[in-house]
Amino acid sequence: MLTLPISASLSYADECKLNALFTYPNQTESELDQAITEHRLADLDVDMVIPADCAPSIQRLIRALHQDLVKQRRALSAANERLQGSETSNAQLRETNRKLREECRALKQGKRTSDPIDALQGAFADEREQMDFEIRTAWALRIPACSKADLPLPRWEYGPDFFDWMHALHGFDHGKIVDVIVEILTGLVKRIEGRDLHELRTGTGGEAPVRRTADGDAYWRAALQLNAPGGRRIHFYTRRSDGVVVLSSVRTHDDYRA
Repeated sequence: MLTLPISASLSYADECKLNALFTYPNQTESELDQAITEHRLADLDVDMVIPADCAPSIQRLIRALHQDLVKQRRALSAANERLQGSETSNAQLRETNRKLREECRALKQGKRTSDPIDALQGAFADEREQMDFEIRTAWALRIPACSKADLPLPRWEYGPDFFDWMHALHGFDHGKIVDVIVEILTGLVKRIEGRDLHELRTGTGGEAPVRRTADGDAYWRAALQLNAPGGRRIHFYTRRSDGVVVLSSVRTHDDYRA
């Protein structure tokens, strides 16, 4: 190795700087000052910073410490690269999640604007026949072929004022009503927590009696909307004499009439 003559009058820091300038001619003096000040000795040749008059044992110690410093610097660089890669991955995941949320919103919007039940409107002049057709179609589309035998459609009827209440909904999602009716008829309504299925009472109090038909059949109510002011509820009962489900009315949350 070429040994550079170093004046005995130079300080240790100056010796480091002078030797480093020879070793790294492309670095400015200020950059070398900063490297030494910040103790970035891993960037320098260890032989250039060891005083010539150091005892061999001290030189060995300095070299060992410098080697550890180089290893730590490499480990830190690798960790920084992994961190940057992780941050990049996280940013990509956030972007992917954002796109997925947008796609979900678009799909939901598409469902609202292209509900297959909406396409069935006007197939029959009689509104009862029309509703029957929509219920059977919704059941056929919604219930998988392998489950149709377990979730058949029973016989059903409409209460005398059912369609008057339907007309009073003023733009409420018609397909949603048909879907809930299918859930009621197949019994799926009992498994769906959001339907809030319970017996219809004559008032709000827990002691209010269950509302019943003249023949003693209990009325039930299921939610079309939850957590909405005036949320709609559908009222119905099963006639015990023949098992027919009677769809009675669609009312607001606070309306406990049959």
